[in-house]
Amino acid sequence: MNRKLPVSAALAGLYVFSLPAGNPVRNGSFEEAGGNGVPANWSFFRRNEASVTVFSTAPGVDGEKCLRIVSRMTDKISHRFGVLTQLVPLQPDRNYTFSFAARGRNVGNAVWTFGRDWRIRIPVTGVTGEWKNFRFPLRIPAGQLEGEGACGIRLVVEGVCSELDIDDVKILPDKEQLVMNGDFLGEAGKLPPGWAFRISRKAEVKFSVGDQGDSLQIVNATARKPNVYGALSQTVKLLPEIDYVLRVRARGSGQGIAVAVGTKWNHRLQIQPLEQEWRDYELLFRPKADEVGKDRSAPLVIISESLTQGVWIDRISLEPKVRPNLPRNAWQERGIYRVDRFAGNFDSLKSIPTGMPAMTLSVPEDKKNFSAKIALASDCEGVIFLADATDSSGRAGNIRDLNRLQLRLDRGAHDSISPGKPALEIGFSVEKEGGAYRFRCRAGQGASAGELPENQVRTHGLRTPSGYFLAARFSWELLGEIREKRRFRFSVTAGGSEASPHRYVQALFDDDRPALWVTFPDEPVAEQLKGTLLLANATGDVRIGAELIDSAGKRISREIAAIPDVAGGELVQLPLILALDGLACGKLTVDFKVNGKAVERHAATRIDLYEQQKKVVAGLCTELERLKKEFAAHYNGRPYSEYVSAPLNILDRHLPLLQKRLEQARSDGERNYYAAQAAMTRQEITETLSELAEQLAFLRNGGSLPVAWKLESGRISLENGWPVASAVSENNEKTRRPMIFAGYGHFSDIDRDIAQFPGIGANVVQVEIGPHHIFTREGTGSEFEITGFLLKSRLLPLLKEAHRNNVKISLLISPHYCPAWLLKKYPDMAASSGFLRYEVTHPKAREMMQCYISALFRELKTGAGPYLDALHSVCLSNEPSYANCHPDNPYSAAKFREHMERKYGSAAAFNRIAGSNFTDYDEMLRSISKGNPAAQYEFYMFSRETFAGWHRMLAEAVKKELPSMPVHTKIMVFSSPFEYVSGVDPELMSDFSDYNGNDNYFF
Repeated sequence: MNRKLPVSAALAGLYVFSLPAGNPVRNGSFEEAGGNGVPANWSFFRRNEASVTVFSTAPGVDGEKCLRIVSRMTDKISHRFGVLTQLVPLQPDRNYTFSFAARGRNVGNAVWTFGRDWRIRIPVTGVTGEWKNFRFPLRIPAGQLEGEGACGIRLVVEGVCSELDIDDVKILPDKEQLVMNGDFLGEAGKLPPGWAFRISRKAEVKFSVGDQGDSLQIVNATARKPNVYGALSQTVKLLPEIDYVLRVRARGSGQGIAVAVGTKWNHRLQIQPLEQEWRDYELLFRPKADEVGKDRSAPLVIISESLTQGVWIDRISLEPKVRPNLPRNAWQERGIYRVDRFAGNFDSLKSIPTGMPAMTLSVPEDKKNFSAKIALASDCEGVIFLADATDSSGRAGNIRDLNRLQLRLDRGAHDSISPGKPALEIGFSVEKEGGAYRFRCRAGQGASAGELPENQVRTHGLRTPSGYFLAARFSWELLGEIREKRRFRFSVTAGGSEASPHRYVQALFDDDRPALWVTFPDEPVAEQLKGTLLLANATGDVRIGAELIDSAGKRISREIAAIPDVAGGELVQLPLILALDGLACGKLTVDFKVNGKAVERHAATRIDLYEQQKKVVAGLCTELERLKKEFAAHYNGRPYSEYVSAPLNILDRHLPLLQKRLEQARSDGERNYYAAQAAMTRQEITETLSELAEQLAFLRNGGSLPVAWKLESGRISLENGWPVASAVSENNEKTRRPMIFAGYGHFSDIDRDIAQFPGIGANVVQVEIGPHHIFTREGTGSEFEITGFLLKSRLLPLLKEAHRNNVKISLLISPHYCPAWLLKKYPDMAASSGFLRYEVTHPKAREMMQCYISALFRELKTGAGPYLDALHSVCLSNEPSYANCHPDNPYSAAKFREHMERKYGSAAAFNRIAGSNFTDYDEMLRSISKGNPAAQYEFYMFSRETFAGWHRMLAEAVKKELPSMPVHTKIMVFSSPFEYVSGVDPELMSDFSDYNGNDNYFF
């Protein structure tokens, strides 16, 4: 047979729909007989006289019969096979579970195939003499259908098959889900269908279906190293800017297991801590627009990047936190009103009909006297407005004086209300006799006020014991485009005051035609159309898309969403993001489609981002210059408040430079880069300019801003947990006071800009230096001699400049910068993984760091002189991780044995406490990889204590040279404390730290 492709190629689906229940396979139990021994509803064909036969036999797995297939072929021969076939109704790109029961002997070459090209293949393997059930995920791409909603299912035998019995063949739709085969169904020991596997940098990682055929097993023999991992992935479809929940179950022993979502892998569910029993893990996240593709595709990746003895994962799922399709009773919770069709007699209405959606209206300043239930509906003559009011104010009389209820309607069915799009406004009241009055306060183009004629508005009303009831019907002629567009905005207020706030509600007609309401800003855009989308009156599996047409006639289709199982009366509400790349600048036409049928057309304009941002930045620069001049006039030579000068200085350094770069950009790359930078900073710059304008107005009206204090160079002391430093106020007062330090780090731009930092509110920078900067080569008199120039060429001059400009330096001594010559000389010192490239317990590692710290601070004390007090603190390490501590590391193993002997004495003593039976600590080390919890606990505690002890040694070495110098370590508090392999314990670190450091790049 020549139609062969791997099953994974066809099972790697993108999105999921739910389907009607039921098994589309007819006679899958083979109980019904057909002609020539072939079961009813099935056909059988032999190609090239293949010696394959099929017939019914007994008993089946449940019923009386099953299907038996026998092949007398001794070898597999190309284009010679027997095939059992049935055409079944299936939908494209839907998730199913295909299942069957089988038993037999000597089954060599049997395979189920699906689709027109027989590309989707599920081999029949693992068959024994006893009945066994098999389940596999199945998805049929649209291109593999063999007719409208039909797909061929085939059992092909093309080689040796002494006897194969098949029964209970089913194809059942899966429950709604985004993840395909999240239960990891498949053949034990093989990759699960629907998932793709890859490794990075020769990681020794294995992903496979577990022994029971329904979970994923992960084994990783590679210690943690940068960019070394194994990954199992599939593509899912997500909507940007809505919340999703990622869930998974896991058990076992190992480190570095995570599930990431999105193109940037920013959203990660860390599978920690792990236990031997199943445990549930959950992550709430919101993908950004640049984290999903233009077709909403996004990777879902299971990552293994550290030693893992055995971890099992199951039931991975991904779903919106809140479903985008809202039931009837939830529309109003989202500010949407459902306009039902009214089939009764309008003239006989005396109350709001039961079941009709209603809103509650009240007057905040008159809650005790007035409230009302408001409803809208439609019939063949127009839109009906109903109000059932409770009004105990006793006020009645001339409507033109009272105007108790006001209704505003957007007759143009616009996407927003603005002064340029006036609404129809109508006021109502009910006289004591019960007659309802109405008059037009303002019509679409400013028509004069006056009572509307009956052919435009019909009304009636009556007094009730508690108030009154009002019914009004507006003719379709009066309502303009509302009937055609089947949507509008409206507002209802009470009280008759022009000052009453109008809060507009979106309304959609609930009838038998899809009603789509897309809103996005009117102004031109450069990269994306962003807005919201509402869809009513669509049921079943709904696909929403758009076709964009530019001024040159180019057409591009975009898929917006695929929503499964939308029920009658439900409203779909989604964020809208349409990428415009590939389209020409200028006018665009956007045709929105529901299930392939155009239902709404919009116009948009695309502009060049570069040209747009040039204009934007020019405008921002103009506003900055205006504010600078007006502040200068206000202060008239007096010193500015720091609350004014700091943001002005920041903007004055950034905006003119950005404008210059935009104007001088020549290549497309430069234009795109600086335009993107301008777009990225635009909102914050605009807000800052606005705040400065408010400050200016405040000052002009006699206000005064708080007095600001700035750091003065000098000694820092820690008092009651706060750094206390010399400070000077704007009024030139001087004192020592608690000081908050904020600033930048830590590259060479600091040297250039340090004099500018005080003017922008910064008073500390971080600078790093490491052992390889000091010990650039092996010394001649001793191994560790100062041979580098960085200390004198950069660090000492920078301390002087920092002192001169009242800026402090937090010095990172970067122990991870180990001299290459040292690792070459002592290869056993090199670490197999981790940020630190050497084993910290190696004697030479300790010697190197002690010599380094001693030499560094000896030179600083000698060379810096009075400028040494520019040091704020010493950071011992950055993002520390002790990944090299593992049982297979001989240094770790030796130190662990010493640790256990100090802590417990003999292994027998430990056994008595832990209830274990280790013969010695070597056996205990071996049991760690097997998941023994007592051994793992002791080893990971040893790792943390050892790593903390190494940092304590660094702290003591610093304190020996500079006893009052504060020290700290920048641990990654968002991850390190929760990963056993990191060896980081915040509490142990805090014992010898003056500050509790945190390097959190997610902040």
